[in-house]
Amino acid sequence: PTCWWSWGYMPVINRLRLVYGDEILVRMPLTMMYSDVDEWKKGLGLDTVGLGGWLKESRQRIGVPMITEVGDATFPKDVSLASCAAMAARLQGLEQGERYFRALNRMIVVEGRRPINEKVFVAAAEEAVLDMAAFRFDLAAVSERTKELTHQVKGLEDFGVTFYKITITDGRRRITLDYAFDPAEVESAIDWLTGGKLIKKTPQDVIGYIRAQGIVSTVEIARVFRLDEQAALDKLQEFKAQGLVTHMVFAEADHWGPVAEKGKSAKK
Repeated sequence: PTCWWSWGYMPVINRLRLVYGDEILVRMPLTMMYSDVDEWKKGLGLDTVGLGGWLKESRQRIGVPMITEVGDATFPKDVSLASCAAMAARLQGLEQGERYFRALNRMIVVEGRRPINEKVFVAAAEEAVLDMAAFRFDLAAVSERTKELTHQVKGLEDFGVTFYKITITDGRRRITLDYAFDPAEVESAIDWLTGGKLIKKTPQDVIGYIRAQGIVSTVEIARVFRLDEQAALDKLQEFKAQGLVTHMVFAEADHWGPVAEKGKSAKK
C-alpha cells in the first residue's frame, strides 16, 4: 500500500475484471515495501537525491499522477505497519480488503499522507466502510498480521512476482510482463494465452466505476474505459456539470470523486 507501482496497476486490474468478469482469477499478494528505509535505499543503490530522480522517472513510466517529493514524511524509517493495516482489512473479506488497500494506497502515493500515521489507516478504513472496532482490534495484533503477510506470499516466488510485474498463467503456460501499465498489453497477452475464447465485455458505466472505486484520476478513467485522455476529461467535466462527480486536484492532476445518490451515503 505504500508502493507507487501498485497504484499504477490499479487501472489495469480493474479493467481486466470489467472486461473478463469471473472468467479470470486475479491474485494480488500483500507485501511490505520495507521495514528499514536505510537498508532499502542501500539495496537499491540510491541516496536521497537518487531516490527523488527514481520517483520522477517512475511517474513518467507509469503515467498516473503520484507524488514525487522525497523526505521523512514520504519515506519514514519503517512502513510495514501500513501493510499490516491492509492485512487487517482483508480479514473482513476480500472485497472490503481490496477497497481498503486502494484507499490507503491512494492516500499515501497520490495525496502524500504519511504512511505511518494511524489517522491515515483509520481514514482509509472509514472510506472502505469497515467494521471499525474489528479493524482496530485486528490492526493491534501486529505480530499476527506480520505472520499472515509472510504466509500468503509463499509459493508465488516461483512466478517471479515483484512490484513491477503481472504474470498470466493458464496453469500450464505463463507470460510475465514488466511495467505493463497499459491494460491493452495485458489484454493481448490474455487473449493470446486463451486463444481468444473468452467472452469480453466493453466497460461503459463510468459513474458506477467511480462509485465503486472512490477517487480516480482522469488517466485512470481513460485507461479503464479505453478513451483518450481528452475524451475522458470531457466526459468527467460533463458529469461534474451534472452534479454526478466532484473535482479535486492531487499530485498536480485532476481527480474525481463520487457524489452520494439520493437516499444513500457515498463512499469518499
